[in-house]
Amino acid sequence: MPPPVAAIDIGSNAVRLIVAAIQDGTRTVLRTEREPVRLGADVFTHGTLGPEAFDRLIKALAGFKQTMQRLGVQRYRAVGTSALREARNRADILEVLAQKTGIEVEAIDGEEEARLIFMAVASAMELGERRTALIDIGGGSTEVAVARGAEVVSLNSFKLGTVRALGRLKLGDGNFVRRLRELVLAQKSALPEDPVELCIGTGGNVEAYGDLRRRLLGREGGHLIARSELSEMLGQLQKLTYEQRIEELGLRPDRADVIIPAGVLLETLMELLGASELVIPRVGLKDGLLEDLLTPNPRRREEQALRSAYQLGRHCTFDEVHAEKVMELALGLFDETRRLHGLDDKARFYLQVAALLHDVGKFVNPSGHHKHSHYLIRNSRLLGLTPAQRNLIACVARYHRKAAPSSSHLPFRDLSPREKPLVQKLSALLRLAEALDAEHRGQIRSVKARKSKGALVLKLEGPGDLLLERWAVQPCLSVLHEALGTPVQMVFLAS
Repeated sequence: MPPPVAAIDIGSNAVRLIVAAIQDGTRTVLRTEREPVRLGADVFTHGTLGPEAFDRLIKALAGFKQTMQRLGVQRYRAVGTSALREARNRADILEVLAQKTGIEVEAIDGEEEARLIFMAVASAMELGERRTALIDIGGGSTEVAVARGAEVVSLNSFKLGTVRALGRLKLGDGNFVRRLRELVLAQKSALPEDPVELCIGTGGNVEAYGDLRRRLLGREGGHLIARSELSEMLGQLQKLTYEQRIEELGLRPDRADVIIPAGVLLETLMELLGASELVIPRVGLKDGLLEDLLTPNPRRREEQALRSAYQLGRHCTFDEVHAEKVMELALGLFDETRRLHGLDDKARFYLQVAALLHDVGKFVNPSGHHKHSHYLIRNSRLLGLTPAQRNLIACVARYHRKAAPSSSHLPFRDLSPREKPLVQKLSALLRLAEALDAEHRGQIRSVKARKSKGALVLKLEGPGDLLLERWAVQPCLSVLHEALGTPVQMVFLAS
């Protein structure tokens, strides 16, 4: 059997480990562990992680590290969700964790969290072509992804989680349920209006409601709950004290208090999504991490990101034909000049997304639209891309026109030393590709490149004399020269 892999989910309420291996297509789970560290109680109240919670986290991860070593784990991924990503002392936390436990942790955003959970769900059950909503109830946030088959069409991450709700509202004041429900209902405008055909729930609290269905309602089967049943169980739970939920229902102490806000969140979101019942596949973030590790597919994330990019472009009513033409030309220029720029396929993908979305800023205002494109790309939910990747792509799109990248510009100045030359090269290629279709005529049919007498000669083929294209590219040549370190000449061939 190949060496096992491990996934670690550092949530706001608990920390989880799963170790598994795959052989001949069969997956075997070797070990699962869970520690109730409840990081969110500190972060959501004070903005930082306190020493006691930090010590619990270090102890938990140190134990996970021993388990991983004992089982021979060679690859792992450890991620933190809302509590870690919101902690003001996050950088110090991650550094100390690496030093004291030997585990490198990354704080992921809500979009990556939802992507991984959706991946776990898609591998666990057949979604078909149904309009599906995925609700993941966490300690610090709730993610809602709406998909058609495997294509995510809507993604929202709300700062409404069980631990956060307990810190923000008082559970025993008689108005807790009403106030939390009002907070959820306020999110209605962010959700799609059309009802879903299939509603899926993930998270430990959702699974707990599946188990409680038998204990509270006397009904077998913990993989499907009607909304009316959820409402009935929630009513019964509110009549019990915290101690009774532990003693009579067997709930863990760290579950017995958050189970009520979880039910309110779940029931209200189901109402907003028009869902009458909920399927519980009993998978979560750690399973998505495991799926990524055991069946790596770099193209899967790129395909998700590209679908999200098209959704953003269409939402901004972009000229899709022009965007695809610029994308085609940019990728052609990238491939033809690969020996000069020396960039890899990941950079090529960044260029692809930037080219597709370079004009979305016109949705805000055609004047200065390159700056608006930068803002929209950087702040939009593009599934499969990290915030750092979105920022880099946004910078490439920003410099498709007007001034070239400069340290006097804040977006460029804030890039890392590794990212700056990457943005310079990719934006220069995008700038030229945009100029070659500046009139949205789609005239350029092919791009070829060769070195001749110390210069890069680009041969472009299209019908007629291409006078508009010849004129538009001239200001771009010096920018490309500076980015690639080679003079650039253009040759236009009439087809």
